[in-house]
This record gives sequence, C-alpha cells and structure tokens, in this order.
Amino acid sequence: MMRVILNGIVLTLVLGLSNNVAADDKQQAFKIPGGIETFACKFKEGRDLGDLRVAASHWSLWAKNNFDVDYNAWILTPRFFGPSMPDIDFIWLGATNTIVDLGKTNDTMMSKGQKHYKKFSAIADCNVQEEWMYQAIRFDPNNEASTTGALDFHFCKFNDAKNTNNKQMLQDATAKFQKAVAATDAQYSHFRWWPLTGVEPNGQFDFVEVLASDSMATRASNQIKFWGLMGEWQTLNESVRQCRRFGTATFIAVK
Repeated sequence: MMRVILNGIVLTLVLGLSNNVAADDKQQAFKIPGGIETFACKFKEGRDLGDLRVAASHWSLWAKNNFDVDYNAWILTPRFFGPSMPDIDFIWLGATNTIVDLGKTNDTMMSKGQKHYKKFSAIADCNVQEEWMYQAIRFDPNNEASTTGALDFHFCKFNDAKNTNNKQMLQDATAKFQKAVAATDAQYSHFRWWPLTGVEPNGQFDFVEVLASDSMATRASNQIKFWGLMGEWQTLNESVRQCRRFGTATFIAVK
C-alpha cells in the first residue's frame, strides 16, 4: 500500500522543462516522452530541509558542469492528503526531456557523482525509487517555469483495459477538452504520467494526471474554473476512463 500512495505523491514538476525547449520546438519535442526519477525520503535524526537544500545547491553546481543533457530537479512536500499518508518527509524528483536523457544522467551520477550520493544519504533515507515517462499536455501560458507552486494529481484507470484503442480515445478526448479550457483564463500546466520501473500500481491506476499551479491561490482559482467545465469533462472522458483525486503537494525547484 505504501508504494501505491507514494506513486501519487512523487508526481511531477516538469514545468521547468519548457525552458529547455524553444517555443517553436515544444510541440515536436514532447512527442517523445520525457523521463522522471523519484526518491521518496525521510530525514535522518537531526536533519531537516535546510540540510537538504544546502546539499542540493552543491549538487546543482556539480550537475551543471557534468551533465551533458538538461536535467531539472525539485523537492516535493505533501500538503493535503488523507490518513493513509505514509511516514515520509519529502520526494526528490528529477526530470529530463527524454527517457534516454534520464539514462545518461544516471550513468554520469554512477560514474562521477558518488560523493553527492553519499552527502544525500547522510541526510535522508530514500527507500522507494521509481522511474516514469511523462507527456506534456498543456503548459501554463503565463508562467511556464515556476520555481515554487502546488500540484494536484489524480489516479486514472481505463474503463476497458483490454481495448487497444484506449490511448487514441484518450488523446482525442484530451484534445477536445483542451479547446474548452482555452476559452477560460485558467493558469496551470498539465502532465500525464505512465509508470515504468519500480512503480507498483497494484490495480489503483493505469496512468496519473497532474495539474501544476504556480501558487495555492492560483490552484484555488483554477478549481473554480474547472467546476464550470465539469459537465463537458464528464461527457468527453467518462466513456474512456475514470479518475479520482489523490491529493496536493507543494514544490520548490533546486535545479
């Protein structure tokens, strides 16, 4: 059960990835799924977020000089969750423009970055480590690279897991709903996550939808706008998939 819960928490913060792709190239670039790695962690006795941010700043300087691909990282902190929330303090989330780039950064960390692994290990125990692919559905037109903000995420399951047209149907429904959203002034980014290595859905989801806002206030404003679109969302999506809210987290960028 802990892994099921963590799967929801460790989602997304790839808003900053949009900075690494020129505006004219975004649509083409994100046809290739991006890569995500997540580490669910608990601080060791006497350690806290301040220690983590110091270690992260040292790592960030090293990574800028050693990674030959774009890699962005955030610290994710649970905010609104139910009583089943596991005993963790934070999630480290790293994202790259492609899953291949994620492999390259892992190679570099293993060959050159062992001292940073040791520094992080002295601060926290990170016993759940997972790999995901993501698709960028929508970027916030007003703030594409927030360094702080809030996330809402939802577990989603296809109605008929054996239907080979599921992904095409989902894509069509998503495109139609995005047209409806475009008529509002909602400010958010939308990402879709697909589980890879280490992720254990346990029948809870097939994929995860994540909405990222640049603040809790913007998040609340978006919720009001989505309420007005609920009927259209249900018409377009409920024949394809069912989703349920999981929770909310806040984030800060470290690279």
